[in-house]
Amino acid sequence: MRSVPDGNPCSVKYAAARWYWYRIGVSQNQAEAYKWYLIAARSGDGESRSRAQLLKAKLSAEALQMADRAAQAFHPETQAASAAALARPATSSGG
Repeated sequence: MRSVPDGNPCSVKYAAARWYWYRIGVSQNQAEAYKWYLIAARSGDGESRSRAQLLKAKLSAEALQMADRAAQAFHPETQAASAAALARPATSSGG
């Protein structure tokens, strides 16, 4: 059983799902846990795929639809690029 992310992007996503499922530092949110399990499964994590299937049976159709959309909209490359742009210092023109 994994409890701490090891730097592997899949492990980090799996850990995020567990935080929401087991209320580790956040409010329990089954739909959010399902979303993160889907994202980790999309990255190739078989255990996350299994856990997503277990959670799927517990969620309402509306919650499933919202979580599915959120998982599909998640693109780490885009988010990383946005974070990098925010971290760059502004350049001034002139002198």
